[in-house]
Amino acid sequence: PTYAFAPLLYQLSSRLGDETSNRPKGVVRLLVRKLCDVIPAQAVLQLIALGNGTDVRTAKRGADQFAETFLSDASNERRVRAAAGTLEDLRRCPELRQVVNDLLNLATAYTSLAAVDVTQIAAVREGHTRVSFDQVRGGLVPPFFTTRQASSTSIPIVTQLPTARTAARRVAQSSSPSAQSSSSGSSSPRIYKYEQEFRVPESGVHRPKVLRCVGHDGRRYRELLKSDDDIRQDLVMQQVFDAVNEVCARGGAFGSSRRRRPSRRPRSPRRRPAASRGPAGCRRPT
Repeated sequence: PTYAFAPLLYQLSSRLGDETSNRPKGVVRLLVRKLCDVIPAQAVLQLIALGNGTDVRTAKRGADQFAETFLSDASNERRVRAAAGTLEDLRRCPELRQVVNDLLNLATAYTSLAAVDVTQIAAVREGHTRVSFDQVRGGLVPPFFTTRQASSTSIPIVTQLPTARTAARRVAQSSSPSAQSSSSGSSSPRIYKYEQEFRVPESGVHRPKVLRCVGHDGRRYRELLKSDDDIRQDLVMQQVFDAVNEVCARGGAFGSSRRRRPSRRPRSPRRRPAASRGPAGCRRPT
């Protein structure tokens, strides 16, 4: 079953366009395409990140070197084209067209806001850590963050999406419409609006932007928008934490002793890349 490959979504999508191996041509792309039917939100976000692999707008340090090195490897260019082609195929699918368009708009907004250099904002230079969108001159804040989303909009809060492993397990446990809805992300909190300011840490190498998203459920969710950072290693470690959490949840991590063991779960913030390197990575704060 396709859902069995869901925990390997990151590794599979990273091999799109790989024509140097002995595997049958097109089998990886077909499997990724099928995963888009099972866990659409998670799979589409990964494809968007790969498709934006050459976007280094926010990579302030070494952007030219990265772009030159990245494009010098033909496999990277093939991977970007394969991801973009898969997204175009999904946009022609009536069942997935809206999901793809919504997440593309969201990723574009994240990338554009991440490209804003906070050191050029007067309020930050004066020592303020809270910056309103009105203080960002030049129309650099995407309209997505300054307008409310319609009640019919189903853009999920990506940091609240279940992991690919969890979403696929729900599909495996039940084929009911409710399970499909949960896996697609439509049962996750949806974006209603963003508070009209963001916070900037007083110090740090990257100084991410801390946003507050208001969901349709009335709750507020913090998001960290990072740029000029390679979060691919973070994504791999997130997979490790998710696997450890699942083992702990099953109760088999500490043997079969009758003695009550303390509950142990590594905390892992949800990371959702908007591009493979540089542009933006949105994650839920720990």
